[in-house]
Amino acid sequence: MLVDNGLLEAIVKKGMDPRYDSYSGFFDDGNHDTGLDALLKTHGITDLIMFGLTTDYCARATAMDARSLGYGVRLIRNLCRGVAPDTTGTAIEKMADVGVVMV
Repeated sequence: MLVDNGLLEAIVKKGMDPRYDSYSGFFDDGNHDTGLDALLKTHGITDLIMFGLTTDYCARATAMDARSLGYGVRLIRNLCRGVAPDTTGTAIEKMADVGVVMV
C-alpha cells in the first residue's frame, strides 16, 4: 500500500500468513517475499540504517536478509533491545560476521 503524506511512501506488511513466523522485514519463515527488497531497489536504496525490537529475532533476521540481498547495513545498537542476553549476544556476533556494522 502506498501512502503519500510527506512522511511515508509505503507500508510493508509482514506476519500476514498465520502459518509462518515472520521475523524478517524481507521474508517470512516460509520464504514468502514482503516486497521490501523490490521497493528499496526501485528507489535506488543500497544502504540501510536499522534499529528495533528484538535484536535477537526481528532485527537480526531483517539485517541478515538485507546483507544476503547485498545491502550495506548499519544497526544502531542503543535503539535495539533483545529478548535475552545470551541470544542477543549471539545475534550481534552473527550479524557482525556477515558485515553488519554496529553503531
